[in-house]
Amino acid sequence: MSLPQARTNRPSVQATPPTVPNTAISVLTESIADLKRTIAHLTQSVTDLGNSISSLKESILTKSPTGPNQSVTSLEELSGPSKRSTRSSNTSPEPGSRKRKQSSTNSLVESPRPSKAIKKEVKRFSWELGQDFSGFVSFLEGYEAIDIAMNILRLPIPANVCKRLVYFSDASIRSFYGAVGIVWTESFISPKWEGKGIPYQSKIDSTAVLELFGIACALELAIKDIDKSHAMANQSIPQDK
Repeated sequence: MSLPQARTNRPSVQATPPTVPNTAISVLTESIADLKRTIAHLTQSVTDLGNSISSLKESILTKSPTGPNQSVTSLEELSGPSKRSTRSSNTSPEPGSRKRKQSSTNSLVESPRPSKAIKKEVKRFSWELGQDFSGFVSFLEGYEAIDIAMNILRLPIPANVCKRLVYFSDASIRSFYGAVGIVWTESFISPKWEGKGIPYQSKIDSTAVLELFGIACALELAIKDIDKSHAMANQSIPQDK
């Protein structure tokens, strides 16, 4: 599976890598971190729901009749006699049992809360910062993925693109635990590849959730590699106008 290619816009091609505003990097990093937290929270919610269903089934089985021919004929047999005591409205309370009523003024007045300074962060899109981003996500298998990985760096690039980041990731689940592997090239003139594995800490039984987690990890890795020199695009290849 190939992942999005992050490209930054430059008015002219130079030998030195461009500087990317820290605001855009921080916005993308926060978005990816929120996505990872959402996936982990969703997985935990599914696990808690399964545990609740199991507990409900066990409680129903413990309250079911013991014999095959027995049946529950009344609500009291199923839930037991009601323990709720009733008292007539005319019955006078016992001595010393009266409670002093609180004044209505005390219940309506709330203690003042300290005001908190609200700090609003200015978040902007990439086109507002004068940057250009393009990429794609595709699902590949076997030798087709290897063929694209070996030739994708030779594809034409726009004249205003100076960096090309290409990452491939795959996810695997074993016994309700998952992990993601990410690979990338050392440079565009070397056939060697580097990689890393990232475990998924929570229990999971959905491949789709694990794939989303892998994409988020690859995007986070791409953001960290924007300022690295090994991501410079080869300007000798034909340009896509």
